[in-house]
Parts: sequence; structure tokens; C-alpha cells
Amino acid sequence: MARSSPAALVGDLGRGGLWLFLGLIFVGLGLQLLTPYQAHAVHPLAGSSPLLRWCYNLWGARGASAVFGLLAVPVGLGLLSGLFRPADWPAKVGAAGAVLTFAVTASFLFTAPGVIAGHTLLHAPLLSLSVGQLFVRDVALLAASLLLLAESLGGGRR
Repeated sequence: MARSSPAALVGDLGRGGLWLFLGLIFVGLGLQLLTPYQAHAVHPLAGSSPLLRWCYNLWGARGASAVFGLLAVPVGLGLLSGLFRPADWPAKVGAAGAVLTFAVTASFLFTAPGVIAGHTLLHAPLLSLSVGQLFVRDVALLAASLLLLAESLGGGRR
């Protein structure tokens, strides 16, 4: 398939959009995690995770949120660098950081309070609007991050 084909153009737009928008999400949310409002809003959800509970025990809600924010901003900058040089180390670190972050946040589907709103007639769980549907999106973001990591490691098109 020629690089100028419609399929290649759509693929290039998709990859560029992933590098750009995931990068902006990490920078924006990382900066928000430095605020008291966001620190206290995230604490009940993240603090219930066995993977992150120790951070809250060690640093408290504001401290843990600040650490997470200070980690998210460089991840976002690394992802943004992938727009131009996806094989360079900042993009690799950014993509790996995104994979790790979304793997942890997707695990909140099993640990956060309020994920399940009820059950259907077949006893399948219904995800709550406020919590469950928030974290189910992280499964898709994890998959997107895995694609970027593969590209940065040389397994995707450039």
C-alpha cells in the first residue's frame, strides 16, 4: 500500500491524534492533580486501590496527588514528542508511562467504590455513570497507549 493512500493518511492522522491528545490529557490532568480540588476528588477512588493505597498512607491526599501530577506532566511531554520523533527515548518513556498509568487506572474497575450501579435481568453488572463508565474508558486508553509504545519501540509505522 502506497504511503499516499487514503488508508495510510487515515492511519497517520490517527497516530498523530493519539500522540497529541494523550499528551495533552497527561499534561492537563497532571497540572490539575497539583490543585487541592483535584487531589481531594481523586483520593476516594485512587486511595481504594491496593496498588496506590501506600502512596496515600505515606504522603496523604495532597502529597500523593502532587507526586502523581509531577509524574504525569513528563509522561505527557514525552507523548507530545512522539508527534515528531516517536522512536526517540522521550516518546518511549511517555508511551510506557501511559501504558503503566492506564493499566493502574483500569484496575480501579475492580477496586473503586461505586463502580457497579446494579445488575441486569441476566445478573450482568451495570457500570455506574459517575465511576464505572469513567474507568472503563481507561481500558481503551490502555490499548491506545500500547499502540504508541509499539510504534516507539519500532513495531509500528513511522
